[in-house]
Amino acid sequence: MFNFSLIGHPVSHSLSPVLHTEIFRQLGIDAKYSAIDVQREEIYQILQKMRLGEINGLNVTIPHKTEIMHFLDEINVKAKQIGAVNCVVNRNKLLLGYNTDWYGFSMLLKNNGINVHNKTVIILGAGGVAKSIIYTLLREGVGMIVIVNRTIERATKLIRSFETVNRNSKLLVLPMEDISSHLMADTIIINCTSVGMTPKTNKSPIEKNLINEHHTLIDTIYNPIESKFLKLGKECGAITINGLDMFICQGLASIELWFGEPISERVNFEQLKERLLDNLQ
Repeated sequence: MFNFSLIGHPVSHSLSPVLHTEIFRQLGIDAKYSAIDVQREEIYQILQKMRLGEINGLNVTIPHKTEIMHFLDEINVKAKQIGAVNCVVNRNKLLLGYNTDWYGFSMLLKNNGINVHNKTVIILGAGGVAKSIIYTLLREGVGMIVIVNRTIERATKLIRSFETVNRNSKLLVLPMEDISSHLMADTIIINCTSVGMTPKTNKSPIEKNLINEHHTLIDTIYNPIESKFLKLGKECGAITINGLDMFICQGLASIELWFGEPISERVNFEQLKERLLDNLQ
């Protein structure tokens, strides 16, 4: 039996075990998937278990997507450019770091018919998820990215990390109080913070008066399926998209990396999505 895990802190909200268990069931793979709450000082021990074959593959979630890179033998080019790893593969006892979040987000855009070319996109947050989102947006030819974060210094550092990747897009950092100056008619607003995560949280990263019916709101959070952020958007008549497609597609990409073949083509996407929705109600 194969053994895969998600590590992060916290992980109790994650549906990764449900996602991968259903994928393994559909593909007839004898494997189990568990979520492990891991502190920073425990990362090394977990990776040692992977080297020894006790764990066949890892997914990584907040807050370890950047920190884990220091413990790996090799980092994939895309993951290195993004500056975050969410998937670890064991190749002959060498631990390789990949990022499948960017692919998951690109599929979210595709599945929902969202065109970001030359558009203005506001990103709320400057953590590991934001890195993957920015990378995808730059690949898609976004016009301007405005990062809104509590810590201006962190957001500025994030922008600078993409200087070698960015060619044509404008990147800007703003404090929350100045966000209204860049809310254009067709602005896309993406929540990359953990604000609103878990069903019991009733908060939004921005106020309702900043949203209008011409905006598109995307939340990278999928649990709850409709966060407070998206509820406010729906009340204003905006287009709202949750992070479920991104979550599913990054998971499928991880499995393909672990097994080294395009097995996700055999997965029934809609059936998989229904299975997850059942667990979110």
